[in-house]
Amino acid sequence: MLHEDKQYYPSAEDVYGPGTEALVMEEDAQPIEVPILAPVKVRKVEAPFPPIEPRAPPAFAAALLATPALVRTVAVLGGLHAGKTCLVDTLVAAAYAGFPAPKSNDAAAPRYTDARLDEQARRVSLKATPISLVLPSGTGKSHLLQLVDAPGHPDVHGEAVTALRLADGALLCVDAAEGVTASAEAHCAAAAAAGARVVLVITKVDRLATELKLPPADAYHKLRHVLEEANAAAAGAGLVGAGGGARAFDPRAGTCAFSSAAHGWSFTLPSFAALYADVAGEALDTGAFAARLWGDSYFNGASRKFSRAAPTPGAPRSFVQFVLEPLYKLIAHALAEDAASLAGALESVGVSLPRAAYAADVKPLIAAVTRAVLGGPAGLVDAILATVPDPRAGAAAKASRVFGPTDDAASAAALASADPAAPLVAAIAKLIPKPDATGFDALVRVFAGTLRPGDRVRVLGPAFTPADAEDCAPAAVGRLWTLNGRERTPLDAAPAGAWALVEGVDATVTGAGATLAAAAGPFPPAARPLAVGAGSVVKLACEPLQPGELPSMVAGLRAVAKSYPAARVRVEESGEHVLMGPGELFLDSAMKVRGGEGEARVGWSAGVPARAPTSPLPPSRRTCASSTATSRSKWPTPPSRCARLSRKRRRSNASRGPPTAPTRSP
Repeated sequence: MLHEDKQYYPSAEDVYGPGTEALVMEEDAQPIEVPILAPVKVRKVEAPFPPIEPRAPPAFAAALLATPALVRTVAVLGGLHAGKTCLVDTLVAAAYAGFPAPKSNDAAAPRYTDARLDEQARRVSLKATPISLVLPSGTGKSHLLQLVDAPGHPDVHGEAVTALRLADGALLCVDAAEGVTASAEAHCAAAAAAGARVVLVITKVDRLATELKLPPADAYHKLRHVLEEANAAAAGAGLVGAGGGARAFDPRAGTCAFSSAAHGWSFTLPSFAALYADVAGEALDTGAFAARLWGDSYFNGASRKFSRAAPTPGAPRSFVQFVLEPLYKLIAHALAEDAASLAGALESVGVSLPRAAYAADVKPLIAAVTRAVLGGPAGLVDAILATVPDPRAGAAAKASRVFGPTDDAASAAALASADPAAPLVAAIAKLIPKPDATGFDALVRVFAGTLRPGDRVRVLGPAFTPADAEDCAPAAVGRLWTLNGRERTPLDAAPAGAWALVEGVDATVTGAGATLAAAAGPFPPAARPLAVGAGSVVKLACEPLQPGELPSMVAGLRAVAKSYPAARVRVEESGEHVLMGPGELFLDSAMKVRGGEGEARVGWSAGVPARAPTSPLPPSRRTCASSTATSRSKWPTPPSRCARLSRKRRRSNASRGPPTAPTRSP
């Protein structure tokens, strides 16, 4: 045997089995902090949630999606902490089996649509999250509600605008205790600009009884004041009511609902009137009864009639007598922790609870009692069905706002009728990171044609025009999903009027405002860019921790610009990369974006540089210097109100004469 053929030690294949590869590396070939065999990194961006199952099979939901008359697309809007996400939780609990319910007084809400880790940590929604739910109406007929839970923080107002690009209507949530806030007014104006039909939902009605301790009569006046505030905000934004009425929201017309997400119930006046008809077991004109449950309407027990004048001094209004007082009694029985009296009160309305439910804490007990009496969200579903048009009925108005004008009569007719057999036209609303944060998928709404996996399409950017087709790129559609909060349900086809999460078309998309068109045929009109709200007022200069990681940082900034329509990324004259946004919370959320090749190893230098910026970017706070009361700001913006008042006061003082010395009190 030759010397070189001798084997003194077993090989790696002999020790570890066939298929084993042995790596021989020289000394100092790579940095000592880099392992020879790097571990597999699993990037986790979504919070875990216990598995839940839809009550309706996916095939049934797909059949509803193919029937536009049974579909409604709705954006859930409202101010910060107005109860939007918790309201969606109540709808998810009605559509999914196994949804966790709070079992103690201190248990937090599940917040199913807050899928990101930072959203769960802050208890604040930061991204608009779509979800599709199969829910029954008051008649028991199932409908598909495609909802988008939009955040209410002013820094991420662009997410609400993105949600309205997808939806035909909106639910405007207003806290019963806090009233209409500035964010709610901004969302109301955005809904009016998008042409959406809006249903007002007064949330957290339980706070009037459990926190503010208001009597039923005072609670009615508080609710009426909130309603008047909402109608004033709607009138200022240009929203009109059902049938073109002057009042956008009216409980008697079914355009205003009341809810308590903490206790899991919601109702409208027509649904409450139907509840009385079920309890009484008699034929009752629920429409006429519901019309008398709001405003200055009183019930005369002696004559069994309603009147505009109180039959006796101090008589309660009909809303107080028939709605609030029974609700307060149920809450009082639950707070008393007397199982016998509570069981008797529930028996009087034909409702019973399991014996174990009476031993629960107060908050879960109130939730169980009120849900058992008021039922599911059928009243809210009826309000949505009556107010929001289906995708085909509202296609003409929606397409005229989303797309620009076109000279092609065939494309215009297909968009106006939402023809599923026409050539494909779909608008990209936003890009959503993949679950493993390796790229992005596009959330689109199909306006004409049918989108299927494997289709060849053309991606038209915001700068596309038929005369200049430079901003146009071919792409191949990969898989399709229906995004249900944290779950992705595979989809075989997305007809006109449907939403879909599309794979494989994000390579040339830089943000919202792109259009998907059929691979052949004339070009359709391009979608208009999204008006994401206020401009950038806060900026951060970023630099890599290691100079060699600059390409990775640049890729990460591109991922931020893709995921956030309101983000602006640019390179200053000094060479530093700057990320700009509407606020601090926006930038803090954007720094956690993972997508594409951008990694997390990016260092951020906080604050704005001391020198003046190169663009007309005003600082977030400005004051007037006392020594130069009439001087203008150095920024190229109009003088502030404080400067104008100081100039006016100076002229007034000059006409009066020299000022007298102020006297100091002992």
